Amino acid sequence: MISVVTVGELRSLAKRNYWGNKRFKAVEQLMGKLIILDIKYEEVIQKYAEIDAYSQDKIRENRLGMTSRNMGKNDLWIAATTTVTQSKLITADNDFDHLDEEYFDVVKIKVIK
Repeated sequence: MISVVTVGELRSLAKRNYWGNKRFKAVEQLMGKLIILDIKYEEVIQKYAEIDAYSQDKIRENRLGMTSRNMGKNDLWIAATTTVTQSKLITADNDFDHLDEEYFDVVKIKVIK
């Protein structure tokens, strides 16, 4: 499964980095094999708000336990979708570390350039 937000991010990455047609088509083909999850559902919207508040340490009954974390809006949508679908989140960065085990399991991958 992949969030529709991630699809947008991948297409933007392709344009910004001048991917060739072959590389772009390979990624599009891979995405065609995945379930693309929309964000328009009330449960996802509610989780977006909750995760944003949690990341800012604004939920009294569930404290973050560290300084506030400013998440990008796209990352919030991806986190909300991951939470609602009870999935694991696969990432190459540290943006979701504070949500690991609290909302979902974070799986880190190493990107080889």
